[in-house]
Amino acid sequence: TQLQAAGAYWTAPTTGTLTVENTATGNHDEHAVGAISFTGVDQTTPVGTAQTQTGTTGNASVTVSDAGADDLIVDFLYQYGITAPTIGADQTLQNTQTMSGILFLRQSTQAGSADDVMSWATNTSIQWVYGAVAFKATAGVAAVLPGHGHLLAGRRNRLIQDV
Repeated sequence: TQLQAAGAYWTAPTTGTLTVENTATGNHDEHAVGAISFTGVDQTTPVGTAQTQTGTTGNASVTVSDAGADDLIVDFLYQYGITAPTIGADQTLQNTQTMSGILFLRQSTQAGSADDVMSWATNTSIQWVYGAVAFKATAGVAAVLPGHGHLLAGRRNRLIQDV
């Protein structure tokens, strides 16, 4: 099994209900897409530097060192394993999807004023990909706030995360 992940964001989207659509090409057993909306994001520099990690054992953990106190850190974990991952300290679960009983997609957020460490205990993992990035707050706005999250399930071996 080969897990892959990608991230994307929109600046200044129109207000109201929007459709997030993704099409996988090639031969994939599963496919998942996660989307979270936010308010208060700087439209000139919306995100910081993404931190990523892959592994087959141990816990998934990254430090997002460029997160400001008013920023919001967003992560994703795509894990192939026997048991579901456990969310890290100070994180709020936004999306969760389990496919075929062994593939787990999770997304969470954490205030930039926390310790900037995002993590998941991957328990009995066979393989995982993990990433996190700070969404930067607009100057003069108290903080970036999450709206709501959605997940769509489909084929394994490729994950596209749109935020």
